[in-house]
Amino acid sequence: MSTHPQAICPLCGRPAINEVMGQNFKIQCEQCGDFRLTDSAEKTIKNVDRRLRLKIGFWSRDQNDLGEKLPTVDSYTKEFVSKLPDKTVMERAYRLLRFGISQQKDLGGRFRINAPQIVALTHSQSDGDVQELARLLFEMSWLHEGYKNGTAQISPRGFMHAGASNASESVKGFIAMWFDQSMDAARDQGLEPAIRAAGYAPTIVSGKEHINKVDDEIISQIRSAKFLVADFTGHRGGVYFEAGFAMGLGLPVFWTCRRDDIANLHFDIRQYNSIDWIDPSDLAKRLQ
Repeated sequence: MSTHPQAICPLCGRPAINEVMGQNFKIQCEQCGDFRLTDSAEKTIKNVDRRLRLKIGFWSRDQNDLGEKLPTVDSYTKEFVSKLPDKTVMERAYRLLRFGISQQKDLGGRFRINAPQIVALTHSQSDGDVQELARLLFEMSWLHEGYKNGTAQISPRGFMHAGASNASESVKGFIAMWFDQSMDAARDQGLEPAIRAAGYAPTIVSGKEHINKVDDEIISQIRSAKFLVADFTGHRGGVYFEAGFAMGLGLPVFWTCRRDDIANLHFDIRQYNSIDWIDPSDLAKRLQ
């Protein structure tokens, strides 16, 4: 493995560390995070529109923040990232607010507002975009006025809003499904990879440590999710309940069921379009 410390990130153009890994490259970039670039993608990425290259960098940073240590940018990444919805201005501002709080920690602390990762974290095109998001936070009274040596300070109102608001952007996709060994592949190779590839963190109570009663933990996790994926294969009552609860909260619900079991869906939900998957790879592709 050879290292080229003065390399340029092929996505954002900032200085980066480039390591050769066989036929692939490991890129370490302060803005885009760490990612693997395949040889085929390395040859074509320079011809990709700049805004799309930056968006791929946003996706890479998001994957790092979701726990993916080395997401792969290959010849297919351009196509699926181009189809991901753009973040709204308020979603981007909330990201800056949450980042500031996570770094500042205390009311009297400060955080570095010109950190390179903030550009990708807030899905911004430039440092100037980040400054405009900061201005918006200030106008909302969530950020104190003025920067000092590249640092800023979240106001007490900002802390209060982040703690009390249900409007803040969640990155969690809750999975409701039948917890049977026959469904392990559907979970591991279908549902979870699809949610991660779309830029979200899959959440499933059976795989999360907690000290609450199971039903309390389910309610808590659904409340804090961006959306719910309900797989009705096996037709467990809990999945119907969880989907209904999510709908009551106004969350988007994605309906899935293995094709050989879809005829057994309860008549109350047959009006909704379900992904009738054949195998885990089919589920992953169509859900993503």
